[in-house]
Amino acid sequence: MRTTGLFAAAAAVLSLLSACATNRAATSEGASAGPDSAQKSGWIADTTLALHVIETRYEPAQVWVPDTVELGAEFPVTVVTYSGGCDKPGRTEVEYRDSVVVVRPYVKQLSFRPSPGYTPPPDELAPVCPGIGLTATQETTVRTTQAGVLKVRVVGLRERYEVDIGSITDTLVVDLQTIVAAPG
Repeated sequence: MRTTGLFAAAAAVLSLLSACATNRAATSEGASAGPDSAQKSGWIADTTLALHVIETRYEPAQVWVPDTVELGAEFPVTVVTYSGGCDKPGRTEVEYRDSVVVVRPYVKQLSFRPSPGYTPPPDELAPVCPGIGLTATQETTVRTTQAGVLKVRVVGLRERYEVDIGSITDTLVVDLQTIVAAPG
């Protein structure tokens, strides 16, 4: 039977609630939710590294650098990031290009696949990470190399929503400036 509109949405919610109840039942029987229980049940947890979301449809990008720093000094670049229930902040890349420092915060994303030789029954769902929105602050240290205006460019992802399409993720670049002053 094919459902549309409100009935399709209700069916999807009921299916999700059923999956959550199944996961909760498995957890209450002594197994733990997450990668360990996935391994025991025939699923393998994979981790991939991806650019972190730094802006959502609800939260604007939040990036901080000091207004002024001393030449040769280290200073923090702080970025608020957003992710799902099983994601963890990853490394942060820093690239120096003349009077521009490019900062890319990454996230470790968890996904699941069947173990070799394991064929899940048609009614078994892969372990699911909760889609709850987690907020984290990633901070990296940058060193100044020349006096003058230093542009700090943070590259991450923007997650937005289009009514006809749904969730869309694209690249977002945030440019800030700091003044690098000679000591004394």
